[in-house]
Amino acid sequence: MSGRAVLRRVLVAGAIVLLLAIAAIGVRIALPDLVRAHLSDRGCTVEAVIASGLGWEATGLVCPGLEARSVHGSLLNRAVRMAEVVCDASTWARREGSAGPGGSRRVRTVRVDGLEVRAGSLVLARNLAGHLVPLDLSGPGVIVRADGEAVHLEIERQLSGPPVAGRIQAEARWDLGTGRVEGHAAADPDDGLTVTWRLLGSTPLQGLVARTTVRGRVQGPTDLEGLFGWPGVSIPWTVREKEGGVLEFEAVLPDTDLAAVLGPLARLAPEVDRARVHGTVGGRLAWRRGGRPEATLRLDVRSVEGALPPAHGLDRGPFTWRCRSARGEIVPCHSGEGTPGWIPLEAVSPHLVHAVLAAEDASFYAHRGYDPKALEEALDADLAALRVVRGGSTLTQQLAKNLFLDGEQTLARKVRELLLAVEMDRALGKQRVLELYLNVVEWGPGIHGLGAACQRTFLKDPSRLDPLEAAFLAALLPAPRAGYRRAYLEGGPDRRRLAGILDAMVQAGWLHPEEAVVWKAAPLRLVPPPETVTLR
Repeated sequence: MSGRAVLRRVLVAGAIVLLLAIAAIGVRIALPDLVRAHLSDRGCTVEAVIASGLGWEATGLVCPGLEARSVHGSLLNRAVRMAEVVCDASTWARREGSAGPGGSRRVRTVRVDGLEVRAGSLVLARNLAGHLVPLDLSGPGVIVRADGEAVHLEIERQLSGPPVAGRIQAEARWDLGTGRVEGHAAADPDDGLTVTWRLLGSTPLQGLVARTTVRGRVQGPTDLEGLFGWPGVSIPWTVREKEGGVLEFEAVLPDTDLAAVLGPLARLAPEVDRARVHGTVGGRLAWRRGGRPEATLRLDVRSVEGALPPAHGLDRGPFTWRCRSARGEIVPCHSGEGTPGWIPLEAVSPHLVHAVLAAEDASFYAHRGYDPKALEEALDADLAALRVVRGGSTLTQQLAKNLFLDGEQTLARKVRELLLAVEMDRALGKQRVLELYLNVVEWGPGIHGLGAACQRTFLKDPSRLDPLEAAFLAALLPAPRAGYRRAYLEGGPDRRRLAGILDAMVQAGWLHPEEAVVWKAAPLRLVPPPETVTLR
């Protein structure tokens, strides 16, 4: 290439760079006025606009229904970043138009820091941050209309979920003058909704034919009420704004037929589908913004028939259930009269019976297989944690879980456990339930049944256990593998726990106070575990 050609190319490139520089300078000079004009066309004002890098920055933005301390826009990717934003949804809704078929509004994708969303005086959310995705309210089955006086919403579409999937129909009207809202929504009566929630069940709940209504005021102090339910069940609910703008939610279930309340769980709990359940349930769920949910429960299960498998064989003779081996594998276990290791109740030391009842179910002889107060306390704790953290199970419910259920921590399993326990309590009687429990539950890694536990731990027959040995075995029951591991590998038995069980035996009148003092100080001699037992 000749020197003249090279010079020509250098001059062209220089001219292009010069033109770009002039254009960039022009853009930076004109950009603030262009941004002001663009915002003014949309009814917005700003305190100041400056060019910033390859974009612009505005402060003190005020638009109808939107305020922001600062806004930064990029000319390269048209990205927008906003800080300390207040959005009033009610002002936006006053604009006439439609966001249904034939018209739509899109919100640009922006990044926000410190977003506050309002509806009039009601603060819906504070301190939100992140990227806002494009929002399009139009589409098949959704119509939103604003006529200057009210916003009308009509929905008939398929929700894809999770957590909720299925076809819904809904209508609502928001009066912009009075702030009154009224509407209703319902699932398709043929297919219902599919709800995916780990606390509810390990598999989705299908076929929920739910409905809800709402009416009340959302401008000024919020005051909403409505009904939620499904066939045979109606639950009134309220949302009210208290002093300081704090929202309170409350839902109250009046005493209702238990079979109707449990009906939607039939696919998650086979016992609900096959059993005849007689009883009522009621309760209250309350939540205050900034606090934890609170629940009360009124449960009266009068009778359950048909929850147990037809040929359960628990009343007499040998039976088989699934248990865990020392290595944690699920294997068949055998127990009942005529099987090795079976211990009849009359051959069990009273100290052990008393220790187990004191530790696990002090009201065993007073209830009908379940303890309503314990279940209420467990429900309250589970809702606060949004997972199952407390069982509230009686000895009978624990037996039902061991014989028929797996270890999943869900509300559906608790319902199954409840129905099985009520029928077992009636059909088998207290003494048989207690006898089965002692011969079935796990007392350590792969140690099922009291006979094996006494031999493995103390080289004794169950009839010869003293109060301290009985307290030690009872202390294992909530977590037998962890308790067994602690006793042998992690510092020995929990003496404080053993003392607590002995005190509970004294309180129940099963042990003299002076005897308890002696046994608390007595040594506990454990037999070393065989090498084949896995403690980890």
